[in-house]
Amino acid sequence: IFSQARVIVGEHGAAFANIIYRNGYPLDILELFPPKHVSTCYFVISQALGYHHHILRSCSESTQNYEIDSIEFTNKLKQILSFCE
Repeated sequence: IFSQARVIVGEHGAAFANIIYRNGYPLDILELFPPKHVSTCYFVISQALGYHHHILRSCSESTQNYEIDSIEFTNKLKQILSFCE
């Protein structure tokens, strides 16, 4: 699935390692983070492979059941999809 995807959206985690299978083709990634979590591993991979990497961080305080602001998510996704046209 990742080898044919143009845009990937998901929660930060090991599944993003599959972005390597898109190598050589354009890809935009929207990575969702819990509050106060910092990780640059997929950003670094994205930069090395020429992908566009975007993040959204949770607006809630909980790290287990966190929420992403729906308006911010929608706006970010629209922005990413506009690049794909």
